[in-house]
Amino acid sequence: MLGGNYASVITGLFGIMLSDNYKKLTHRRFKLATYLEYLFAYSGLHVLQGAYYKNVGHLTRQHYYWFLLKAQVLHVVILSALLYMFGGFPFIIWGMGVRTVIMYHAHFMVNLVCHIMGHQAWNTGKLSKSNWFVHLFSVGGGWHNNHHAFEFSTRHGLKWGQIDLTWYMIRLLEQVGFQHVALVTDIKLSSVTHKQKTSFMNGANNMKLPSKVREWHLVNFVYITVLLTVHGLCLFAPSNFNWSAFGVAVILTVITGLFGITLSYHRNLSHRSFKLPKYLEYLFAYFGLLALQGDPIFWVSTHRYHHKFADKYQDPHSPIKGFWFSHIYWVFNYNKIIHESGYYKNVADLKGQFYYRFLQKTLVFHVFLLPVLLYKFGGFPFIVWGMGMRTMISYHITFMVNSICHIWGHQAWNTGDLSKNNWFVGLFAFGEGWHNNHHAFEFSARHGLEWWQIDMTWYAIKFLECVGLATDVKLPSETHKKKDVFQQLPDGRE
Repeated sequence: MLGGNYASVITGLFGIMLSDNYKKLTHRRFKLATYLEYLFAYSGLHVLQGAYYKNVGHLTRQHYYWFLLKAQVLHVVILSALLYMFGGFPFIIWGMGVRTVIMYHAHFMVNLVCHIMGHQAWNTGKLSKSNWFVHLFSVGGGWHNNHHAFEFSTRHGLKWGQIDLTWYMIRLLEQVGFQHVALVTDIKLSSVTHKQKTSFMNGANNMKLPSKVREWHLVNFVYITVLLTVHGLCLFAPSNFNWSAFGVAVILTVITGLFGITLSYHRNLSHRSFKLPKYLEYLFAYFGLLALQGDPIFWVSTHRYHHKFADKYQDPHSPIKGFWFSHIYWVFNYNKIIHESGYYKNVADLKGQFYYRFLQKTLVFHVFLLPVLLYKFGGFPFIVWGMGMRTMISYHITFMVNSICHIWGHQAWNTGDLSKNNWFVGLFAFGEGWHNNHHAFEFSARHGLEWWQIDMTWYAIKFLECVGLATDVKLPSETHKKKDVFQQLPDGRE
């Protein structure tokens, strides 16, 4: 663990904030002795945030940076090998895994949070904010509005109360010399004159988010808390493994994932691909609630909205806005989704039923009830595996359908969108990976249309039909398949 802490300081503080992509190389706010510049840049390489490439001719003309660009993978492998040599697998976990995850998200928070939440003291004409919470993790990078106001400034924390560890380190290097040669020279700072210019607003009239930019709602912070908690619990999985806890996770994955999300929320409630007795419809919908993907009204509304605008700007989770947006960032677009879906006008069939309104109003109660029961019967291991690992896996399986199945795979049907059939996702998502089939025939209870396209949800529906519980099961006919929706792809595949 100490190895991971040391690595975080070296690569994060010296590599990213002080050297690589920030104060030294990007903005040239001070000068370093060349050997020290190269050393700190090499430290930044190991944060795994990329090397130097475009718009940086002053770097690519230097053999050293060109070498780092071409040999980055080699250096990362060397670091991993050295960590394993001196500390075994724990050094790999903490020094490469945990350390890199923390550094990634500390850096990402500057890009995301510091352009949404915080205080805007300077009129930069942009959305940049100074956020005290982010600065704790980004060694001074959180004073982002200060940075945008005075990009040339070495110091981000302009006031005495604004802690800026990177600035303190630069200041130390300025004071230290080697053989009377200063390590840091030509430090640039914002002057009083700069601050008194029109850019200064003293906090008044903070710039608001434009209409097309995500506005944050209390629900977004709840989602963040849930996501962090679920993924945080997964860190305890190895030390809390037992077969009973593992079995609970598997059973709950089937109950909440297969019966709750794919069978109930998706194929039954969203598309009405078949009918169930009310008691069974309500039971399976309750299972879906325990998957922690929202109540039925919200989930179904979002999904119908997705099909209405598939891979257009209004699509709540299309990869046209980026892979990670379609995979997970879209979750935080609560206000936009609710507003553009007409405040649930597309789910009048669910809003008209007291049961679904009740689940929507009491969602938090049910979410807390399950972990209490798990803890009672199996202690903390049941929480870790039954809530943490199970939910994390279910989340990313669902998210893969939204992201991967609109980017990679085979498109057999001309649906007018980016939907793909992806066999890998199909295996883990209970048949949802045959996504191009689904977009071609939204009404169909069966997604795996070919005999070899494994569709566990369809098998469950077929069983319910055989025992008389599922009725009016909809499937595409041969006529449907032969209509214009089907196309032969240019390379001759079908």
